[in-house]
Amino acid sequence: MKDSHFSSEPRRASHTTVLRDPIVIKPTNTRSSPPRHSQGQRIIIQITVTSLFIMLLAVTLLAATTSGQAETGSGNVFNSVSHLFDSRNDNSTLLAQQAATATAVTQDGFDGGNQSYAGVNGGPVLDGTGNHFFQGQCTYWAAFRFHQIYKVWVPWLGNAWEWLGQAQRYGWKVSAQPTVGAILVLQPDVQGAGAYGHVAIVEKINTDHTVYISQYNWQGGFGQLSNWNFSYPDYPRVAFISLP
Repeated sequence: MKDSHFSSEPRRASHTTVLRDPIVIKPTNTRSSPPRHSQGQRIIIQITVTSLFIMLLAVTLLAATTSGQAETGSGNVFNSVSHLFDSRNDNSTLLAQQAATATAVTQDGFDGGNQSYAGVNGGPVLDGTGNHFFQGQCTYWAAFRFHQIYKVWVPWLGNAWEWLGQAQRYGWKVSAQPTVGAILVLQPDVQGAGAYGHVAIVEKINTDHTVYISQYNWQGGFGQLSNWNFSYPDYPRVAFISLP
């Protein structure tokens, strides 16, 4: 006989589970710390700050040096600074141009007239204000020496090879035969002459169909006096100019 106070089935435990989102409480007293720079970044920052300080100092000094100039724009600080980086003021370009000019005007036979060229030493100055050829050139010596002998200045201008045609235009005597004191004219590339030709003065006539001459800018270099022998039976490549 079963006891009426007990059930024949096992008693089951009753469990209740409540699922809900966790509550996160953020701290209220914390502060975010700034990112820390590495040593390399700190060095870069220091260099940048130093560079800015130096540039500011340079601009200040430049402004002080230009403060006395008239206010025409040339004394403006920004203009002055920009000129430092202006390629048009690049001296290297100017020096190259001067070097090219010096090479051109010192080539034997060239004559641009009695003037000066940047970077060119004109050579010795000879007496006589009537010499309007380029100082130190063969044309300069020929005009001087001819005047020294005949007291007459060469009236024309031009490079050495042009003297033959110039003499004909002025009515001077042009010949294939030399005379003492005459002007020897070599055309370009004749007996060692350059692209501008060569002129000299006949000092003596030799018996072997050569003439002994005095000249500038042949042996010894630009503006140097020297003597040489040139053969002459080669007209008009070799010609002689004398007074009419």
